[in-house]
Amino acid sequence: MCLHRISIPLLLLTMKLRHSIIMSSIPLVLAGCSVHSANTGQEDNIVTLQTDFNADPPSYTDYFERIETIPLETNDSSLIATVSKILVVNDRIVVLDFKSSSVKEFHTDGSYIGQIGNKGQGPEDYLTVYDISYNKDKKYLSLLSPYGVIVNYTLDNKFVDRVELPSKPNYWAAEWIDGKRMVTWSAVESDEPGVSLIDPYSGTEIMSDWYNCLEFDLLSMNPFGTYDGKSYFAGPLTNDVYEITPDSLKLSYIWDFGKDNISENYRESLRNIDDRQTRHDKVREDLGKDNHKYDFKNNWQTNKYFLALMLVSPSPHIGYKTAVYSKENKTGVCFSKFKEGMTFIPVYVNDEYVLCQIPETEFDTYNGITASKLVYNDDDNIVLAKYYFKK
Repeated sequence: MCLHRISIPLLLLTMKLRHSIIMSSIPLVLAGCSVHSANTGQEDNIVTLQTDFNADPPSYTDYFERIETIPLETNDSSLIATVSKILVVNDRIVVLDFKSSSVKEFHTDGSYIGQIGNKGQGPEDYLTVYDISYNKDKKYLSLLSPYGVIVNYTLDNKFVDRVELPSKPNYWAAEWIDGKRMVTWSAVESDEPGVSLIDPYSGTEIMSDWYNCLEFDLLSMNPFGTYDGKSYFAGPLTNDVYEITPDSLKLSYIWDFGKDNISENYRESLRNIDDRQTRHDKVREDLGKDNHKYDFKNNWQTNKYFLALMLVSPSPHIGYKTAVYSKENKTGVCFSKFKEGMTFIPVYVNDEYVLCQIPETEFDTYNGITASKLVYNDDDNIVLAKYYFKK
């Protein structure tokens, strides 16, 4: 098992693939970037999350009461190269492997169930998967193609149907809001909306919003999150998180890292670069520097916490920080590892627990804390850590 599998897909690989799709699908003329101009509605009760970007590592016991380890079963069919997204549905763990463009399913004890769908040219197959989302009302899993198609399967791997989405240059992410409505995300030119609320079956676009700089939007991979029946969108190269409503994006909460925030002056300086490739390269090269210390990759909310996963250094030395903000104490910290030495990179969050992938180099640390008996073997599948929140 390779160490790089601890991360979600490599940033540069992901951006290169997605950027190539966009470059081949839209005109090459671009005259600078416009400022995001979403109709954010009545921005009442906006929550500001004041968080220490360079906090001392906390103990895992500050948030969690116990940890379990879940080795995913190893066989020729079950191996995972890169964890792009994880969903937990009932007693099943569903893993999107971006590198192999496959979706694999495990029981919550780690035993392997099988693959969802098949790659191919047939009407029940898919070519590429960029995102997965579960429709709770209809009880099927949707696999999103960047070419504007969702292919739906039951969790027992029975084909349901294939749906053509409204025409866009590319689709990066899609999330079911309820049984009939889905929110989608595309990186498009600044005069096109990147976020759309749609009815996939009728092709009706209910709401569209988010007009932004293309090179900023190329940074985002997993911008959507759900909590308490509401869906949220995290704006790329900004600390703003919006509630998705039938009318617009409504600003809901803002991460505030004080002096470590990405400044509007920096964003404006990027917008003023006319050449798209130059602007694109600078955004990537600046990651981890004083004026661009992080990119948000995921945002979650639970009954007790706000959480965010941030990329803080580029390939080949990829690094992450996780921001955790307590709703009760109204304080937040950013950190890469707990005081006990475990890297904390969430891949799935709900009110009960957080799932993380365990680096092979930390097996001994987890063995000491959990009484597990993890042993490194290069041919083994990944191992997940399940952190249970304090009640």
